[in-house]
Amino acid sequence: ASSSPVVTDDTLYIGSDNKLLAVDLQSHQRRWEFETDGAVNSSPALVDTTIYVGSENGRLYAVDVTTGEKLWDIITGGKITSSPAVADGTVYISSHDGNLYAIK
Repeated sequence: ASSSPVVTDDTLYIGSDNKLLAVDLQSHQRRWEFETDGAVNSSPALVDTTIYVGSENGRLYAVDVTTGEKLWDIITGGKITSSPAVADGTVYISSHDGNLYAIK
């Protein structure tokens, strides 16, 4: 995968194969992994307690950073290889269907 990681004080988040992974920086142990059912080439975006990532299955996922549980997802008309951007509570993502999505 070509995903770049997001790093906090104690955790690294990265897309790999068909997963989003959270890795403890001290122990190097996996905290959790979230299955996406599609390759993750998108770099995640972290805002507060939610991490957002796109997948080549055409879905944008919002995942709880503590538990790795899916909070919600949306499906677009094409694969997602771009990274999400978040501003003022809105998540922006482009899809290979030619659209830019803004999700509140």
